[in-house]
Amino acid sequence: MYFILGTLAAWGKTLDKEQTEAAFERLAAELPYLSLSSIIYDRRDHHFRAAEPNHTEKHFQVIDKVTDGTHAKESLLGLSSHADPKVRTLAAVALFDLEDPAVLPTFVRLTYDDSPTFDGHPEISQSWLAISGIAPPHRQQTVGDIARSMVSFYMQPAGFHYGIEHKTQPGFREYWAARKDRSHCASWFFVQLARASHGTSPTQKECIDRIHRVREHIDKLAADERAWVLLWLNGESGSDALITEEQLIHVAKSLGPDKLLLMLRKKIPSDDPDLQPRSNNNWPYKRMQLFVLRHANLLLRSSDSVSLLECETWERDYQKHGISDPTITSWWAAAAARLEPANASAILHAAIKRFQGEFDSEEQATLCFALWQLRGEIEIKFIKDWFFEYSPQRGSFPNCRGQFIEAIAQEPNGKQTLAEIIQDKRLDKLDWQSLRRLVRAVNSWTTKPIVTEEELRSVWHPLGEGHYHWEKDKARELYPKETKELEENLSLWRKRLRDGVADLLK
Repeated sequence: MYFILGTLAAWGKTLDKEQTEAAFERLAAELPYLSLSSIIYDRRDHHFRAAEPNHTEKHFQVIDKVTDGTHAKESLLGLSSHADPKVRTLAAVALFDLEDPAVLPTFVRLTYDDSPTFDGHPEISQSWLAISGIAPPHRQQTVGDIARSMVSFYMQPAGFHYGIEHKTQPGFREYWAARKDRSHCASWFFVQLARASHGTSPTQKECIDRIHRVREHIDKLAADERAWVLLWLNGESGSDALITEEQLIHVAKSLGPDKLLLMLRKKIPSDDPDLQPRSNNNWPYKRMQLFVLRHANLLLRSSDSVSLLECETWERDYQKHGISDPTITSWWAAAAARLEPANASAILHAAIKRFQGEFDSEEQATLCFALWQLRGEIEIKFIKDWFFEYSPQRGSFPNCRGQFIEAIAQEPNGKQTLAEIIQDKRLDKLDWQSLRRLVRAVNSWTTKPIVTEEELRSVWHPLGEGHYHWEKDKARELYPKETKELEENLSLWRKRLRDGVADLLK
């Protein structure tokens, strides 16, 4: 594929139109099935076992020849109208592998082609085969199915989630009108990165060189566009090999606080349509905003604190602005407090009062951690009261207490605060999940674990860690034996925590 060069390609030889046609007609007769996900993400393996082991090997042998670089783009475009639907399909595969958005209109034309083509891969999980002893039927595919997936792979990261045509939502016509004359778009780099990383996390070693080649393409952009694209891609599969966090901070600094503030205000200074904020499905833009907010003390000025709080107010009034996916986050206030530490208590306490919704427990944890970082012992009573009395969101992992514990456990002065939490009499009512995370935090500082990892994992209850805390009466009624055993174990953990406080503070 993109990273595999056939013998002829290695020598720089390109087949003529007739040779390509003959080769594709032969290959179409040899291909046993077509694994679309392997094509889309350029994976050299499957996440399934083919019915016939030799079929998998044959699949990739054929695909490698189709995408070996020996076939001219014009020849492939011609084959997209070939009489054999399987040849048309292989032409689409080869064109897609070029990673050239200019071929998208050809794919759109093919989406209306309902001719049957290669079956989809015969997916057989090991468990299915063990239980049934038979394989499920092959999945039928049309040329249009293949082409539609290829077009969607380009459109969706640009925010077009409703297909090529839709009665009420923009489709390919709007997508292409804004991009057809451009030399680059952020979502096109997304396609390159997704295929370079094979869409897998964590990033595999064999993907790194190819991801670096994607970075080389991005580095050819003008400085500001390069910075915006790298910020926009941050968090996608393979982005850790594209640029490190430290490097991304440096890149963001190069933009300067004024341009970063424009981005935070949803007025990003770029003509790339993919970088613009969306009224919905706005996660890529939010990710840029959150990165800057989390590093605000390195990227913005003290005087920008007020602007950040104004941004939060603007986002909260999202309905006035015709938006359904606002960036309502505690990080506006947390960043503002870090920029203006002298006023941190007032900023953060006001924000804590604003974030009191049903699903705001994570926001509360962010704000209380910022309060702890910036105001320390001055706010310790409030922080401990919040920790023990604010109810975590049911079923969340980690819950807000767990998030707070894990955050302060990373800080040099976190031991003292954890010791004060352990010494508080309210520890006796601390929920199971938070207690487990507290034990693990203490274990990270002690030479010998106060509760071994095996002991932590062996504790069990039918209601589970996410629900037991809220259903203790039900647990005692329905599962008295298991509940008694759990509560005895949790009591033992609390005792060991209290016994270990002195060692923790050495």
